[in-house]
Formats: sequence, structure tokens, C-alpha cells
Amino acid sequence: MNLFDETTLNDVFNSVAKEIKINDKSISAIVTNGALNKLDEQESKHLHTIDKVKQGDLVLLEGNKYLVITESMSKRHNKYKNIMVHCNMNLTVPGETISEIIGFDDFNRPMYKHTIQYFDVPSVLGFDRVGSALKSGVFLTIANGLKAKVQRNEKNLQYLTINKEIAIEGKTYKIR
Repeated sequence: MNLFDETTLNDVFNSVAKEIKINDKSISAIVTNGALNKLDEQESKHLHTIDKVKQGDLVLLEGNKYLVITESMSKRHNKYKNIMVHCNMNLTVPGETISEIIGFDDFNRPMYKHTIQYFDVPSVLGFDRVGSALKSGVFLTIANGLKAKVQRNEKNLQYLTINKEIAIEGKTYKIR
């Protein structure tokens, strides 16, 4: 006799799970605290779901955004388990340029006002830790490269390109 068949595990899961949003779709999940990532000092959480979640999915949990950073290919104990990291910064990215006719010149040619539509991209922002060393529990950083992890989607692939300028807390940076 199997006390932990699939139906029993699903019933237990559904009684404990809560609704969260993954890529703007509601899904039942159990979220548990993960270890503090010692390198990036980012909050991480474990995400347990019945349905498969992909690496790079964006999770909305209690008003906070998280990026799934692991891939779970198979179920463990009838559920998928992923690790997600808190998105600690929004990148402000220039998007489409809207051109609006504001009048005509003396030769009846249209005059345009060009407005750039900006959008925010949730990201996990940190520094490149190449050359880090551990001494008495303190990380010593020997690099100055700023890195951002973002969701891989069509919009981000279109607008987050090499040499594109983005804003982070009012400062402008170029993507390299």
C-alpha cells in the first residue's frame, strides 16, 4: 500500500499552495525561503509547482518580482522545484519612438515632435565577482563590471542590444 500516491501528494500540495503570477499567468505554488546567495547577496526563494516553470520566467510574489534562475527538467516528489532570485533593480530602457505632427512649415512640410517611450525591465543587478576572495567572512571584490540578469523575451531581445544606453537609478550606462 502506497501512502503517498500522486493523488494524495496533489491534495497536500493544493491545500498548502497559494496563487502567484508567473509571466502574468496565475499558477498554484509553494514558496519557501532559500539560502542567501553569498556572492551577490540577493534574496533567493525555492519555488515548488505542479506545472513546469522555465529558467528566466518572471514571478510576481506579494508585490515583489523574482527571476527564476534554474531549470527543472523533471519532477521530484511529484512537483518541480526551481530557485528564484529577487529582482533588485529596474532598468529603464528606451523603446519605440512616437512621431507626432505638430504643424507645418512655410513650405507646407510636416514638422514632427519625436517622443521616446521608455519601459522598465526588472533585473537582478550585481557586480562581476571574478577575482573575489573570502577573508574572515567578507568578500573582497577585484572587478568593476556591472552585470544584470533579465528575462529573455521578445521585447527585451529587441531593445536590450549592444551599445544601447539604459538608465539605472538616473545614471546612464551602455550595454557592452
